[in-house]
Amino acid sequence: MKGKTMDSLTSDPFPTGDAQSTLHVLPGRGAPPRIPLVLIALMLLWPATALARDDADAYRGGYQHVLDEDWPAATSAFRDLVAKYPESDWTDDATFWLCYAEEKSGNKAEASFGCYQGFTDDHPDSEWTDDAERNLVRLARRLAQQGKPEYRDRIRDLEKDADDEKLLTVLMALAEIGDERSLDVIFERIERAEDEHLRSAIVRVLDDAEGPAADQVVERLAAIAAADSSLRVRATALMTLSEYDENPQAERVLREMAMDPEQPLELRAVALNQLEDFESTDLVGFLEQLALSADELALAAAAIDTLGEIEGPGAFAALKRLFAAAESQELRGAILDAISESEDRSAAEFLLQVARSEPDDEIARFAVSRLGEIETPEALEALTDLARSGNDWRLRATAIAAISEQESDAAVQSLTTIGREADDPRLRRAVAHALGELGTPAAREALIEMLDQTQGD
Repeated sequence: MKGKTMDSLTSDPFPTGDAQSTLHVLPGRGAPPRIPLVLIALMLLWPATALARDDADAYRGGYQHVLDEDWPAATSAFRDLVAKYPESDWTDDATFWLCYAEEKSGNKAEASFGCYQGFTDDHPDSEWTDDAERNLVRLARRLAQQGKPEYRDRIRDLEKDADDEKLLTVLMALAEIGDERSLDVIFERIERAEDEHLRSAIVRVLDDAEGPAADQVVERLAAIAAADSSLRVRATALMTLSEYDENPQAERVLREMAMDPEQPLELRAVALNQLEDFESTDLVGFLEQLALSADELALAAAAIDTLGEIEGPGAFAALKRLFAAAESQELRGAILDAISESEDRSAAEFLLQVARSEPDDEIARFAVSRLGEIETPEALEALTDLARSGNDWRLRATAIAAISEQESDAAVQSLTTIGREADDPRLRRAVAHALGELGTPAAREALIEMLDQTQGD
């Protein structure tokens, strides 16, 4: 699955793994829980009289067991603290860690859920309440997936009074459950949310439905993309549709949006850019035809950009045909840019051919600059040949600058050779600038050699 514009909405907010590696270094109280750095500082700097308090000592001892991942000892320590000092300022902290330690000790998920639920009921204003609620969602999601639907209702209860951050956590849990009732709650929340940023974030939650639920989600995303009052939300729906790259309906919606002249141009371009991971046999032909027929440069450029992201000889051949047919300098430049981004082996050869034969000097130089984006020995050899010979010093200087994009010792060697041979001071300055851009130790030595040569002359 490809990356998203709002990764925080799709990554797992409840990472698992070695507690020792996570509890020490991250500030704040979270899930997995960790001690705030400010609390560590206070515990180190408190006067001895304050540290002598029995409840504070008991809490410090219990927390050390957490750091040591000695869960039975932590459970015993925090249980004793809560029993002995029910009015202590540390009672809510100890209760939270007691729930956590019992869970890590192998407590059943239902028992741990009950512990965290009791904590949030008894300590609604605790600094640990947010962490406890996130753990409630995590456990409820697990239990619902184990065939206990009553916990799906518990997630919905948490959703009712949640702030935006908690709401997204709850809705992500419902999306993972993925049944019709859970999806209906998410759809209803999208309709209720007035803020477009929140609405977009909720739409992004719908990025991973499976089975029959996927068709339901795609249908709803299509409706949002077509009619939501916010362009941001509509664009987010289109981007989320791209996650369903094996769903024919999703591809059909994106194509229809791209072809609809009544839709805003920016949304049509977004729809085109989402097609790169779909694999229908006629997709390359569709994009090529749209690029040829589009009456807006931005739309043609979006189709070309998507072609550049599609692997295979068919897309590369389409880009070459488009370059031959294109008349505007802007469109031809967009095609060269897409060719440089493609992974076709003959891309460097094609760009070199354009650089040597193109009558438009600006397009020729742009082809050279794009050649610098291809980090292969063949591309470096082609750039070196262009920089060492020819009558157009601007083209040669462009090739020199493009070599600096290679970021290799071989590039430094090529620049050094070019600098030694160049009679034109403009080319020597271009070499010096390119070596400075590289900034490697080898480039520094080459610059010193150029300086010595200049002083010798």
